[in-house]
Amino acid sequence: MSSPNGSNWSPPSSYLHMAPPMFTPYPSATELIVPQRPYSANIQRNHTTCIPIIEFYVNGQKGINLGDAANRIFSGLAHAEDKLLEGFGTKVTYRLEWPGYMGFNKQKHALRATRVKESITRSKMAIHVAEVMKEFIETNLNVQENAPQPTNDPNWRVGNGFIELSDLYLLEIHQVSKASLQPVIAYRPRYAAHAAQLHPGIHRGFVPMGPY
Repeated sequence: MSSPNGSNWSPPSSYLHMAPPMFTPYPSATELIVPQRPYSANIQRNHTTCIPIIEFYVNGQKGINLGDAANRIFSGLAHAEDKLLEGFGTKVTYRLEWPGYMGFNKQKHALRATRVKESITRSKMAIHVAEVMKEFIETNLNVQENAPQPTNDPNWRVGNGFIELSDLYLLEIHQVSKASLQPVIAYRPRYAAHAAQLHPGIHRGFVPMGPY
C-alpha cells in the first residue's frame, strides 16, 4: 500500500487472498471463504487516508456471525468499541462482489450521529456489513423469483433454502478505494448436508489458509 502522502492508492497485497476460493478448518463447522472478486475502482484518486485491515474475533475465534450482528449481539467481540475510521470522511461505501451476481454496494455513515463527530466502531461496522448483506440477499431473492437464470454460479446462490445471513461470518474488512470497503466473508453452513449439496467437494479435505 502506498503511504498516505498523496501518492496513488492501491489495495494491499494481502487483499488478493480474497480472489481464489479457499478452505480452512474451523472448530465447529466447515468453512468456505466466499471467493469475491476484489473491487477495482475505475479511477484511483490521490488521498491521505489509508486504513489497515480490520479483523473481527469473537471469543478468540475469527469471525462474527452476520445474523448476530444484524441483531446487535456482540457478546465476546474483541475491541468492539474501537473507532476504526478516524479521518476517513463522512460516508463509506461497502462493496460486495458475490460470485454469480452483479456487484452490489451501499453507502453508510462513517461517523457516529453524536454532537462530537467520531468514527463508528468495530461493532457498528459489523452491523453495516450485516445490513448490506441482508439487503443483497433480499434484492436478489426478488430477482430470482422472476428470472429463469437466478445466478450464473448456483453453488453460491443466496436466499431461502440456499445461503442465508446466519450462515455467514464477517472475518475482515479491507479498504479497496478512497471511500470504499469490501468485507471478507466466510460461509459456515449450519447443516452439513446443506454444505455437501451446495459444495460437493467441501468434505474431501481442507487446504490450510495462509495468514490474513
